[in-house]
Amino acid sequence: RTVFLSPALQSMIEKFVEGKTCKPLFTNRYGWDRLSKIAIQKIFKGYLAKAGIEKPYSIHSLRHTFLTNVYSKTLDLRLTQELAGHSSPAITARYSHLAESKKIETINSLFA
Repeated sequence: RTVFLSPALQSMIEKFVEGKTCKPLFTNRYGWDRLSKIAIQKIFKGYLAKAGIEKPYSIHSLRHTFLTNVYSKTLDLRLTQELAGHSSPAITARYSHLAESKKIETINSLFA
């Protein structure tokens, strides 16, 4: 699977790999231990709270939002499937729900 990264994150990872160190890339506040999945989730929840977001989002919500936005912008289920790394379009179809406004816009464009 291909993972697309921002240039800044790509640079960080390249520097990490070039150093050929066994030290973790993402560490706890002391810098000596890897972040666990639970720790990452707690950090994420902390940022949600700081932003005043009360809905029960998870790290997976970010993936879901990204893939929903890709489909919404492109209406290309195959592209969304490729970016998700899914083997079946049926799995990707979960991300293909469209906002009501997009449905109305599409119908209106047929009669314009």
